[in-house]
Amino acid sequence: MIRGSTNIVDGRATATDTSNTQVIAAQGAGIKIHVTTLVISNSSSSNTEVHIKSGTTTKLTVPAPATGGAVMGQIEPPLVLNANEALNFAAAAGVTTMTVSAIGYKGE
Repeated sequence: MIRGSTNIVDGRATATDTSNTQVIAAQGAGIKIHVTTLVISNSSSSNTEVHIKSGTTTKLTVPAPATGGAVMGQIEPPLVLNANEALNFAAAAGVTTMTVSAIGYKGE
């Protein structure tokens, strides 16, 4: 595991549909993203879920409450993505705006 300020990765992205949306870019050959914090907000009037993905593979599904509902969580142990894959998300249903922010670190 490699930790330190130069290895911190973070990102924020928004989407209005169910397609994959990149939050943190892939970090290169052999490098994995270790997600430690997620913040998810849904401005839609409907409850839904958001799929947190390593590339296109769902690793975690989180409820996203309606009307500005937000979910924030520390992930311990970290959610480790596959090497050289981006952290993506996809809403389970079309929404007004889904926002996902993430913090973590890159390592082996």
